[in-house]
Amino acid sequence: MELEPTPVATLNLRYEFRPVLVSMGILPAWQNPDILSRRERARGFTPFCPEP
Repeated sequence: MELEPTPVATLNLRYEFRPVLVSMGILPAWQNPDILSRRERARGFTPFCPEP
């Protein structure tokens, strides 16, 4: 296999907080801003274990 000496493409990821994403129009504004009710509805992540 012959590999290229330089990458073909690069990708930059940038993380933003929710208020910034809302102001940019990426996420919708909260319909119900009650933080406690949102926390009570949270389900978390499904159990996940990668193959060893």
